[in-house]
Amino acid sequence: MRQQRDKWVVRIDGIDTETGKSRPRQLGTYPSKRAATKAATEFAAQHETGGDRRTVGAVVTKWAASRLDVAANTREQYIWAAGHITAGIGAIRLDRLEREDVAQWLDGLAAAGVKSRRSIQIFRMVLCAALDEAVDMGDLTRSPAARVGMPRQVTKNDRVKEVDAWDERDLRKFLAVAKAHRWGAPLRLAAHRTRPRRCERRAAME
Repeated sequence: MRQQRDKWVVRIDGIDTETGKSRPRQLGTYPSKRAATKAATEFAAQHETGGDRRTVGAVVTKWAASRLDVAANTREQYIWAAGHITAGIGAIRLDRLEREDVAQWLDGLAAAGVKSRRSIQIFRMVLCAALDEAVDMGDLTRSPAARVGMPRQVTKNDRVKEVDAWDERDLRKFLAVAKAHRWGAPLRLAAHRTRPRRCERRAAME
């Protein structure tokens, strides 16, 4: 609450659903401090749901952690997905999450080429399940993700080749250095077993 001249203004802390940054909004202007206090108290009573439990990230994280009726690896997968959801749209307050927020987030993942279609499907499934539970608990009247489908196309970047395989020259240099080592003979034997037959014949001739 803040006094402005002969009026009292009540502002509510909020989050911009597009940027995730803080964006307060004005609840109203009142003729007296008593009236402003009453309005602020009524608003707080209507929205008292446990602090940051009202954020998408907190709700999804709680849902994933509470899945004790599934196998351990499945639960870990849910928690992993919840982490990605939190990083993407987790800062949005639950009651301000819109269908467009979910759609834009999924489309962004699909276009980035970092996550596979399967991973994005898991993210969407976990988000939908957590929001459905929020509806059942009365925290939401409807799920913003219920009618948001999977993106039609998911970009898949080519994997970067980390290192080139050794050629014949590299292998010879390695075996020459390893020759004096106590593992030299086993290493040479293993190298000959894994090389193509043409290379084996060439080595035999030498």
